[in-house]
Amino acid sequence: MSTPIWAETKFRIITLQHRFASDLLRTISPMVGLGGTAMDIDNQLILRAQPERMREIEAIIDKLDATSVNRRITVSNSLTSTTETSHKFRSGNANISNSGRSQNNGGGTIFESNTRSNSQTCKQLIIVIR
Repeated sequence: MSTPIWAETKFRIITLQHRFASDLLRTISPMVGLGGTAMDIDNQLILRAQPERMREIEAIIDKLDATSVNRRITVSNSLTSTTETSHKFRSGNANISNSGRSQNNGGGTIFESNTRSNSQTCKQLIIVIR
């Protein structure tokens, strides 16, 4: 008479201190092997696995269920640049003609100054959870 697979397995309920059970379940589930099961309820993992696999799973859980370290990083960039400055100075006489008659319009002076600038500010918040 053969022994059922579930009889050769260990059953454990592990209460996690620093992680959600659902987060660790993705890592632990493939490790339970043939005849094993892994479920989560709140902060508890419910496991059934062969004794050797259970020891491996417990060692992984000990490493993963560690105190988290949160870091807040704020990156702020400000960029102001002048892209183009131009000056134009024009002077001279203008002749206007209409129906073959030319008329002198006198002299004129035009001064143009154009400046274009760009200003850009960027702020980024990064929260690192480890």
